Amino acid sequence: MTVNDFAPAPPGKPLDDARHFLKSTGIDGWLTRDYRYTNPVFEAALGRRVEHLTRPIWLWIPANGEPRLLAHEVDAERFPEGSPEISAYGSREQMVAGLRSLLDGIRKIAMEYSPMYELPRVGRVDAGTIELVRSLGVEVVSSGDVIQYATERWSPDQLQSHFYAVEALDRIVKQTFQYVGENIRWALTEHDIAEHIRGKFDRAGLEFDDGPVVAFNEHSS
Repeated sequence: MTVNDFAPAPPGKPLDDARHFLKSTGIDGWLTRDYRYTNPVFEAALGRRVEHLTRPIWLWIPANGEPRLLAHEVDAERFPEGSPEISAYGSREQMVAGLRSLLDGIRKIAMEYSPMYELPRVGRVDAGTIELVRSLGVEVVSSGDVIQYATERWSPDQLQSHFYAVEALDRIVKQTFQYVGENIRWALTEHDIAEHIRGKFDRAGLEFDDGPVVAFNEHSS
């Protein structure tokens, strides 16, 4: 079965969703790797953040079977109860041996690799890591579709929240232009208009980090 033939299921837990996708699309597993928090996909796939990890950490999610972690001895104890089973390594040689064991009998895996760097958000794994994994005799394909299916789909509540935000923003934009038109004679400043919009955001219950940006003429560049 190809990705185009895939029949999605309702969003669930990332690890379960990943296995459903892999099994349905003929990929043997998903190997995601992190080092010093450079790959946010690892945390999203695991479904939690684990603090103070200092060495390369691998999460193997097979299409058939239970997920497993490969972690350095100094990090292995940092994972809370309920995490996937952990295999510990103490040297590079042991790490490579651990990877070889995880991938024994496996032909095709997905990793955070983007062919020709087409999707920068997906390309989290360096070329050397890809070379290492390929040297173990497996084909590496992009995990872009797995990431999207397992970690980035909206629940019904999230979808409704999006619809609410769209309607609120559309209404606020129209009301703001009306406000500017009604008060144009009063020498409105960019700050005045931005504060007006922020007030409407607050009253509508919208959450925002910055902005809005209101800029006229030379300030808009």
